[in-house]
Order: sequence, then C-alpha cells, then structure tokens
Amino acid sequence: MNQEELKKVLQTIYRNIRCPACGKKYDFSNIHIKGFLNNLCFLQLECPNHLPLFATIATPLNSAKKTPVEMIDNNTVINAYESLKNYQGKLSEIIK
Repeated sequence: MNQEELKKVLQTIYRNIRCPACGKKYDFSNIHIKGFLNNLCFLQLECPNHLPLFATIATPLNSAKKTPVEMIDNNTVINAYESLKNYQGKLSEIIK
C-alpha cells in the first residue's frame, strides 16, 4: 500500500467509522495502524471513554502488481492478533 492509498483509507475511516458505544468520531491521533498483510490493514481505534476497537480493512490490490489470492483462516487471524497486540507504535512512525 502506497502513501496515497493509506491516506484514502484513513480519511474513509475518519469520515465513516464511529465508536460503537457512544457514536463519537475517531480523531486521527486515535487511529493506530498495527500492521499490513497483503491488502489488509490492521487498525486499533481508540475512543477516550471506551475500550479500543480492533478493525481489519481490506484495500484494493494494486493492479500493477498481481498478488496471488491467499486464503486466510482463523489461525492466521489469531496469529496476526498475537503478533500485534503488544505493538506500541504510532501512526507517525509509519507515515513519514
């Protein structure tokens, strides 16, 4: 995912996704990218008043590079979660 695609994903999240408990929009500072896997982006969305929300966003594959489709099973998701749950990084570390 290039910088422009990432920017579009973050803008879409900012416009469309709200805290399920209170309906408040997530500020950009409360959207944390936890990692990528092919065309999947793993996010942690934090509402100051409620538990964090973990989300997986599927982005379009770049047509210039055809990546073979890979099946994702429950174990893959669990392994990704285990790998990312202690990540302390911030969005500013990824976008430069």
